[in-house]
Amino acid sequence: MDTKLTKFEGKDAWKSYLITRGNNKLDKYFTMRDTLLSYCNSELAPIYYRKGAREGDRYYVDEIWYSYPGGNCQLKKHRINRHGEHQWKTSTYKNCIYDMMSIFLRARNFDASKLKKGSVISMPISDARNLSNSWLEFRGKENFKMNDSKEKFRCLVFSFYEREDGKTHELIRFYITDDQNHIPVRLDMFLSFGSAKAYLKSYKGIRSPMTSKVN
Repeated sequence: MDTKLTKFEGKDAWKSYLITRGNNKLDKYFTMRDTLLSYCNSELAPIYYRKGAREGDRYYVDEIWYSYPGGNCQLKKHRINRHGEHQWKTSTYKNCIYDMMSIFLRARNFDASKLKKGSVISMPISDARNLSNSWLEFRGKENFKMNDSKEKFRCLVFSFYEREDGKTHELIRFYITDDQNHIPVRLDMFLSFGSAKAYLKSYKGIRSPMTSKVN
């Protein structure tokens, strides 16, 4: 996972991408190769999203272009399904809609001092097909020790939930440093066939002292 300041259509934007892949043992049963890309403007409103996914024996692509006419949030959606067919759809909403990548940037910029354990924040997300009834829950603070170093951080913990077919599912749990940097140090992704985890290996270019380090 990587986030950096760049340009999108000539304007400043935050670019984030996440690459996930299954290990060699898992490949024997289920192949997973996902690449997620997101651009957000300076106010962290999403402006473009793409997901290219190879999951099992299928490959598909989702794309969303965001615009904000009249203060609304308009999504131009494009999907290339597993059969290579192109599907287009445009939807307009009154509130800001996110995607599976832009929620990370948004969550990293919450003022945690105003959150209590169990606080729920509505975070509707969309792919190229559907809008999900989804939300973030603040789980409180935990200390987390890095796998490849002796560094330990005090973290803010959030869970991302989705309600589908009358059932609530936790999709992602993420840990971000409890300081001004809000660096993601761990992601737990709960998949239909198992789970995937990502851990921070290194960081650079931080804007504030790492006051979340625990001795």
